[in-house]
Amino acid sequence: MPGKDWRVAYAAKNKAEMRRRLAESGIDTLWHAVVCDTTGLAALADVPMPCIVKPREGVASQQVSLARSHAELAEHCGAIWARHPGQALLLEEYLEGPLYTLETLGDGKEIRALGGFRVRLSPPPYFVELEAVWDTGLPASVEAEVLDTIRRFGIGFGACHTEYVLTPKGPRLIEINYRSIGDYREFLLSDTLQFPLFEQVLRLHLGEALPALEVPKRAAWIRYFTAQAEGTLRHAPAHSQHEGEGVRLTYQPLRKVGDAIQLTNSNKDYLGVLRGSGPDTTGLAAAVELASSKLAWEIAQ
Repeated sequence: MPGKDWRVAYAAKNKAEMRRRLAESGIDTLWHAVVCDTTGLAALADVPMPCIVKPREGVASQQVSLARSHAELAEHCGAIWARHPGQALLLEEYLEGPLYTLETLGDGKEIRALGGFRVRLSPPPYFVELEAVWDTGLPASVEAEVLDTIRRFGIGFGACHTEYVLTPKGPRLIEINYRSIGDYREFLLSDTLQFPLFEQVLRLHLGEALPALEVPKRAAWIRYFTAQAEGTLRHAPAHSQHEGEGVRLTYQPLRKVGDAIQLTNSNKDYLGVLRGSGPDTTGLAAAVELASSKLAWEIAQ
């Protein structure tokens, strides 16, 4: 059965290899370096500040932070190596600007953009994803540029989730995830697109061609609720669903009463997630705010 080129999948998963492959192709070149210990870090010259510290094969924003000075860089790397000696860390030039995603499907011959999310992050130095809104207001040229970049990278089959920053000089890649989007946005995406998204992905892997897909003009919103303190979760809202006036809302608890909560400053701090879709952004935003106001958690020290 057809599938993804393992070399492209590896290059997308290994963030250092992604940067190397992009630089080798002369597209979206960004300063970066890999370090595994304090000796390697001390040997680096001219590290641009601020810079990003992240695990070379990380997920869910875990251990990702912003270093504003060389002292902070040494502190952040040292804290990770104290827990995980020798872990390979990728240092990257910091890209400033709003974060967006591009969701695509391809059959190996054709690749098509489905749209993307505008993502709100926690304040630096960490990068926890707090909210994402399906965005249809970007110029077509931005989407086309990102699509061209990942196509030149080798992306073209099945689902792909790409993250980029919209800088004053145009879109710049953060990550290519050669898979479907996660953290419950895959279910939100399926609700929003109103066609059987997961079935369509499977059909591509069965060798079927990518059909003409009509993407409806619908709004989508997802909000993540993060723990603000450590301790034991004493009270948490239950799973709930609401549907009315074309708006569909689902609240999904991610932790249960009695769980021990430890802060990681990553997406692993989520207590629950509220996702919704509807005919327009204004009505959906009001519904999300109302539903959010009814949710409460209690964490005891």
